[in-house]
Amino acid sequence: MSAGRLLSLMLLLQSRGRLSARAIAGELGVSVRTAYRDLVRLQAAGIPVYAEPGRGGGYQLLEGYRTRLTGMSEGEARALFFASLPGPAADLGLTAEVTAARLKLLAALPAGLREEAARTAAVFHLDAPAWYREPEPTPLLPLFVDALLTGRAVDVRYRRWRAPQEVGRRLCPYGLVLKSGVWYLVAAGGSRIATYRVAQVLEAVLSEERFDRPQGFDLGAYWTSYLEDFHARRWTGTATIRLSPRGRRRLPDNVPPEVVRAVDSTAVPVGDDGWVEAVIPTESTDHACGELLRLGIDIEVLAPAELRQAMTATVGALARAYGLQDQHGPRPPRTMEEETVKRIGIIGAGEIGRAIVTGLCDGGDKSPEVFLSPRGARTAAELSARYEGVQVCADNQEVVDRSELVIIAVRRQDRHGALAGLRVDDDKIVVNVMAGVANDELRRTLATDAPLVRAIPLPAIRERRSVTVTYPTHPVVDPLFECLGGVLPVADEAAFNVFSALTGTLTTHYSYLATLTSWAADQGIASDHADRYIRGLFQGVGRALSDETRSLHQLAADHETPNGNNERIRTTWFGPANSEALHKALDGLLADLT
Repeated sequence: MSAGRLLSLMLLLQSRGRLSARAIAGELGVSVRTAYRDLVRLQAAGIPVYAEPGRGGGYQLLEGYRTRLTGMSEGEARALFFASLPGPAADLGLTAEVTAARLKLLAALPAGLREEAARTAAVFHLDAPAWYREPEPTPLLPLFVDALLTGRAVDVRYRRWRAPQEVGRRLCPYGLVLKSGVWYLVAAGGSRIATYRVAQVLEAVLSEERFDRPQGFDLGAYWTSYLEDFHARRWTGTATIRLSPRGRRRLPDNVPPEVVRAVDSTAVPVGDDGWVEAVIPTESTDHACGELLRLGIDIEVLAPAELRQAMTATVGALARAYGLQDQHGPRPPRTMEEETVKRIGIIGAGEIGRAIVTGLCDGGDKSPEVFLSPRGARTAAELSARYEGVQVCADNQEVVDRSELVIIAVRRQDRHGALAGLRVDDDKIVVNVMAGVANDELRRTLATDAPLVRAIPLPAIRERRSVTVTYPTHPVVDPLFECLGGVLPVADEAAFNVFSALTGTLTTHYSYLATLTSWAADQGIASDHADRYIRGLFQGVGRALSDETRSLHQLAADHETPNGNNERIRTTWFGPANSEALHKALDGLLADLT
């Protein structure tokens, strides 16, 4: 029999109150028979333990009896002070209470143990946050402590990672967890228990609602289950990689332990230079790309294709950002002044014509001279008044005569009236932005041997943020559109027509957004509020589209939770029938364009 176990039994009864012999056995890790014997021995030692018979009965100490802490060992006295480390206590707003409790405990210890405890406290210090991470500000943490201790619900405004990012919730706090210097709140909200990062709570107010924490809820068990579920959901795929010897040495400092273990267990030598091939777990394509790029030239992604493409796109973007290195050193960025023609004419001053002029003149480079046709007189006059180098000509022939490069941007149905009798010398360059008008037809209309290039500039070209498809490639036209946001030359006119058909879906997107706004208004939401929210929601989509390291399918997957709201709308509304209808509409448009 252990005297320490008897002391533990006495302290257990003192702290927990009435307990059955079976519960005591479970707490002390002994048999029920041993628990009975220990209780008898405790009574024989003069400790006032008595039994309460009947249903709900058990063993307990005489009311008011308390033992002194003089039975502590040196190790127990040392351990006591690890429970009162100042950092977490300060976060919780308990600094004063912890200090007072520590002084009282010190006073209760014999002199020798008191000195030992003080020495231990002086030589250990806890700094919970990991390296390279600032402690997160958690000004609302004491409020959650109050809510936990008083059983009151809390109204919060919380910032999460998915859209809409800021949401309101009423939470019933069940506990607080400190992990690696980061505080988490475990709380019931609605029909489920969830975990919230305290630093992401923007506002919190104690409500008058009271709640009872479920008796069976075990915070430690919940957290263990939460971590297991997190790790199970974290890895969504695998990648096959080649790794150099140096890359393998660098792995532990750059990737999670799970990836290091996967390399150790799957690595197969390839060649005689020490490189290995291995299969590793991955999260999203975007996350894996950023993580693996830390290894630089010491790693090559072999599969899957979308991850390899993301790595290629990112490396390519870096190369463009830093300039292409050649024998003369880094290539300076292209500018409008040195790469393009100096005199540009535009026939047609509609939406696209206006966007091209704005992109040419608002870009910060030295702008070319721009000559506009009198078609769309109001727009032409407005652009001429805004930009010094823009002039309105008397007719279309003057536009051609004064320009080195002529952009024809009239509507398809207006081409015969706008271009009839126009003389275009062979030394001009003609850019055809008319949808559905092939270069062969335009050449017959103009009766010229001048080079003709088809292009699909989009309205965002005004901000130099639009990629323009061109055919055929041309040493002057391609750099012009590269300066206006990017250029995508294609191999033939058939491919060009496919891109032209895709452009026909633009207003469908606006109509889709307008339909969403109308639906919200039907539900009683003010139209201006619905409009503002829909714009904000899909502006976020636009920003996500600028991330070329993720495929469109991957972007969709990253924004969708299994069995969540987005998946429900996609599968019930945009199902196979709708997808097929869209394909047919595009097929019909493509047939008209060719």
